[in-house]
Amino acid sequence: MLKTDELIIRRMNETDYEQLTSWLNNKDVIEFYGNSNDPFDLARVIEKYEPRVKGLHMVKPCIVQYEETPIGFMQFYELNPSKLKEYGYNTNEHVFGMDQFIGESNFLGKGIGTKMVKSLTEYIQKKLNGSIIVMDPHILNTRAISCYEKCSFVKKKVISGEFWLMECKKK
Repeated sequence: MLKTDELIIRRMNETDYEQLTSWLNNKDVIEFYGNSNDPFDLARVIEKYEPRVKGLHMVKPCIVQYEETPIGFMQFYELNPSKLKEYGYNTNEHVFGMDQFIGESNFLGKGIGTKMVKSLTEYIQKKLNGSIIVMDPHILNTRAISCYEKCSFVKKKVISGEFWLMECKKK
């Protein structure tokens, strides 16, 4: 789907379920992406992600490889009318949502997250004609927020009392 000198962002497939299960149980991931009181096992990962992998769901899941090693997860989706309204956008705007994490802890703090976000943002804007991309990191997830700000995302408002709605508008 997308390749740079160091990164490959490819669509997730059935062979990735075990890897995703492992990442979703990584303490660094659970802190802000998931719930340690409600961990994902393989059956739950398959139940949630199989429709997405098969293209039966609006969310497009991806695996990120750094120098060919799987290190993380990204997903993107076009916001539906109710989410557009909730976030304060017009229903005629082409707004995409994006989520991501690095699942291999030894790859954190190396600037790879910034490369991931910049790459997928560019893909959504150029290939899918997305005019706005939004993310909703937890307000305490300062590492992610800093990464997103480096990638031209700006804080718009707090939603549900604990998440920042951040957006990047197409230039």
